[in-house]
Amino acid sequence: MVLGDPPLFKDVIDRAELVAGAKFARELKLALDGERRNRDLNRSFARTPGMAPPPMPVAPEFGSPYQIFVDGEDRERMASLAELAFRTCYFAIAVAYDFRGVETKRKIPLWQTRMTVDAQGVSMREIMTPLIATAGSFLGRDQPEAIMVKKHLNRDGRVEIGTPTVVEESKRTAPSVPEPAPARGR
Repeated sequence: MVLGDPPLFKDVIDRAELVAGAKFARELKLALDGERRNRDLNRSFARTPGMAPPPMPVAPEFGSPYQIFVDGEDRERMASLAELAFRTCYFAIAVAYDFRGVETKRKIPLWQTRMTVDAQGVSMREIMTPLIATAGSFLGRDQPEAIMVKKHLNRDGRVEIGTPTVVEESKRTAPSVPEPAPARGR
């Protein structure tokens, strides 16, 4: 679907840059462009009478440009980052500016940290504080590539378990329905 929808394709590539940086976004774009070329070539062979399709991989089969991209050096990491690029995300960007730029009314960035989380199953209100707190140790530090941190969200839920009891087999029947109360005479 992404390959045939230019605005959606651009959205995925823009999100990829947000998720893992410009290099990752360029590489994902190249892989998806390769998928598009494969698709177009296979479609043209399918429309040509008497022409058998070429022995080329078609996404997402093994050997496709996208699969080669995802199955690179760090397969689990690359697959997770690529998957996030295709999903709806919440993000925060922290930028620090040089205070001396205020005097000249110029914004002189010193560093930038981008934090991204999959939006599925969480609300923006509940995720932003933990997202920023988790990324706190990375603020202002140069990182050559995206760092993935996996953390479960604590929703302060509780489960209380009472005292266990043993129920004899003969008592394991459907709950009885109480007999209606006898009608009272007036």
